[in-house]
Amino acid sequence: MRRAKLIVIFVLILAASTTVAITMGALLLRYGTTGADQSVSWRSLVVAMTGVGAAFGLMTIAHLSLFAARQLGAERTSKRTEAWLRTWSAVAAGGEPPAVAKGELVAASEGASLLMQEIEGREAVRLRAALDSAGVTGNDLRIAAAGGTGSTAGASAALERLAWAAVPAAMPLFRKAATSPEPRVAQAALLGACRVLGAQSVPEPLGRDVVAAIVAHAASAREPYGSRAFLAAAMATTGRHQAWLAATLLGRQAPEAVRAATLDAVGITRTSEAGAVVSQWLGSNRGSRRAVEAEVLSAALKALARLGHLDEAAEEAAVEATRHEHTGVRVQAAHALVGATPERALPALWELLADKAFDVRLAAATALTACGSTGEALLKRCATSHRDPFAMDIASLMRSRRAPAALETSKPAATYASSGD
Repeated sequence: MRRAKLIVIFVLILAASTTVAITMGALLLRYGTTGADQSVSWRSLVVAMTGVGAAFGLMTIAHLSLFAARQLGAERTSKRTEAWLRTWSAVAAGGEPPAVAKGELVAASEGASLLMQEIEGREAVRLRAALDSAGVTGNDLRIAAAGGTGSTAGASAALERLAWAAVPAAMPLFRKAATSPEPRVAQAALLGACRVLGAQSVPEPLGRDVVAAIVAHAASAREPYGSRAFLAAAMATTGRHQAWLAATLLGRQAPEAVRAATLDAVGITRTSEAGAVVSQWLGSNRGSRRAVEAEVLSAALKALARLGHLDEAAEEAAVEATRHEHTGVRVQAAHALVGATPERALPALWELLADKAFDVRLAAATALTACGSTGEALLKRCATSHRDPFAMDIASLMRSRRAPAALETSKPAATYASSGD
């Protein structure tokens, strides 16, 4: 439809410009002749302009006709997709799979991809089997492969449908398309690879292909950190295998953006198994004194903060991070310490209240309010007796935002002042 529209408009523009060029050339010849009749020339000019107006009118009519046809076609396609969505919903619930005519394969696949975004588990397995037996999956595989894994609009759409369906047979296509210069194609491929992993009972052997696709996708991106959010969202779809994926990516020389995105994904899903992997990784780095990039360390602490609980290794890493030179790391360390034991968290947060950066002081004050009555009591004490005037200010500011009833506590404030207090 788009190609036909462009051809019609091009032909009409060419006709209009040819009419103007011929008329203007004739006018120049007539004016250049001695004793030329100017009335005839003006009549020719009027005729030429009328022809141009008619041509542009035809262009407008053609454009509106093509637009109306496209809208009508889209409406018909939408109705067919909705019909197949209802059909596949019944199949996912346990109904018999229908026969799919050749002309309905794409519409059936569109309806199935919409449903696949909402279901999982046995329903997804049942629908995936029905799509395969009806020939819908095979048709999408042929379209995607014939189009060079995304070189055409139809191939890109087929690749996206395969991604939502999480078809294991499409893994070679996903790996190849993960490095495509077209963002739509590359993202569909990476999402498909991660969803395929999430649908497996065990991570191996397809897990290695997924890891390779993730690393290749980040390495081929112009701005690796620009794809960080999508990488994290895609890895979050790996389900029960996320801990395996996190351990694999953190344990190898993956790009910095990949490791940061891996930790972001842990924070998104908040699975305890993946959280244990992060704690173990932080402890291993501390034990071997291996340097970690500031962005990656910040992402790890943010993930632990979202998990809400720190084991001993994570506590040590969070306390050590409060002295990091990077402001963002210290901010995330303050938030992570909320999940630590009060004996480790409160002294560290007391010191962070006197940090040189306002963002860190604010994060420490916010963390203290989240530490319960002991944290609020310490914040109250800080407002009047901290050695640092900026710490006193931020504590007073935070307390002013709290309801007076929430600040009352029957427990005495713990003392964590240094010798200079």
